[in-house]
Amino acid sequence: MSAASHAVSQQATNWTPLITALVGVAFGFLLKTCADLVTEHRRANKAFRAAALLVSDEVQANIIKLEIAIETNEDPEPLASQTYDTYQLILAPRLSAEARDAVRGVYIHARVHRAFQVKNEEGERVGSTLVVEDALDKARRARELLRPYAPKGTAEI
Repeated sequence: MSAASHAVSQQATNWTPLITALVGVAFGFLLKTCADLVTEHRRANKAFRAAALLVSDEVQANIIKLEIAIETNEDPEPLASQTYDTYQLILAPRLSAEARDAVRGVYIHARVHRAFQVKNEEGERVGSTLVVEDALDKARRARELLRPYAPKGTAEI
């Protein structure tokens, strides 16, 4: 082996531990990044499913209020929307378009409670059965569409 080729071989040998270390660090960083992404995805999925369950429960409470209003022929109590207000940004991007629109439709009634207070031109209450029935139909449909998003094994209330 000539002196020149021995020098080149010696230089290559000197770089080998450094290159090995750099490849190891890069691989470790890539592995950690992938693990973090998987963990974040799982966390986001759990949060989404929990939000869907909680909003579904709130919709169920509103369904009961609407059913009572129809049975008693009275205006319903104000509908709850606090849970939806809290979790809508978690739900909106991941719900199907149909489910998202159905849920949004339910909460229009929660935000505009006066829509239930139907009065004639003299200011007398004339009932709100059609409006309440429409709200009830929307709520039942939204609850049905939210059901598949609830965490697996969740009991029906």
